[in-house]
Amino acid sequence: MMWSAIMSARNAEGSFQDGFGNTQIGIFIGHAHHNRIGGETDLPGTGPGNTILGNGQFGLLIREADAQANVIQGNLIARSGEHGN
Repeated sequence: MMWSAIMSARNAEGSFQDGFGNTQIGIFIGHAHHNRIGGETDLPGTGPGNTILGNGQFGLLIREADAQANVIQGNLIARSGEHGN
């Protein structure tokens, strides 16, 4: 199974807003294989990559032995709207 939550949001000025994300995991892949999160991009966090931020525990978690052949590429993953914090 694969679950995901709201990953980020920008306000009208284009900056990230506080209060988005969740208290646990942004994207969780468990017992699932051959998923693609993001894709090739020149600048991480831009399409087809994702900006995954503001989650309390993990931005991205892949777990379980059968969660194989998943591709995570071109994403910007941070704990808060201040990229990298």
